[in-house]
Amino acid sequence: MAAEVSAGPRSGVVVSSSPLRRAIATARPIADRLGASIEVDEALAEIDFGVADGLTWEELAMSEPILAAEILAGGDPDWPGGETAAEVAARAAAVVARIRAAARSDAVVVVSHGGLLRQIARELGVPEASQRLAPASAIRVDPGRAVAPR
Repeated sequence: MAAEVSAGPRSGVVVSSSPLRRAIATARPIADRLGASIEVDEALAEIDFGVADGLTWEELAMSEPILAAEILAGGDPDWPGGETAAEVAARAAAVVARIRAAARSDAVVVVSHGGLLRQIARELGVPEASQRLAPASAIRVDPGRAVAPR
C-alpha cells in the first residue's frame, strides 16, 4: 500500500519505504517511474504482531479469541508479545512529522503496510472510510482534503 502526500511547490519526489522486501519491491517501480530514489525508513516496517505473527485467521481465533474479536470490531489492539496500540500510534506520529516536513517541498510517496498506513492516515486526517485500504491500493492526500482510495 502506498500513500502520497503533496503540498506546495515541488522540487522533487521522495519515495519512502518500509525496509521489508515486499515494500521495497513495490517502491522500486514507483521510484523508477518518478525518477526518484528510495529512502528506506525503519519506522515504516510492519507492525510487530507478536504471538499472532504467522498465524492463519483460524489459528489466531482459536489461540487468541479476545484479540480476534478486537480485530473484527475494527479496534487497534495491543499485540500480545508485540507492539501496543500506543507504540504503533507513536511510531506513526513520528513518521507523519517527517512526511509533513518533506511535503513542504517535495511530493511524498510512502510504501508501507496496512495497519501502520491506517494509523498514518488517521494522523494525516484521512476520513475513516479511506482508512480501510485494500492490498496494493493507494490514497492521495492533499493539504486540507483527502481523496478516496484508488
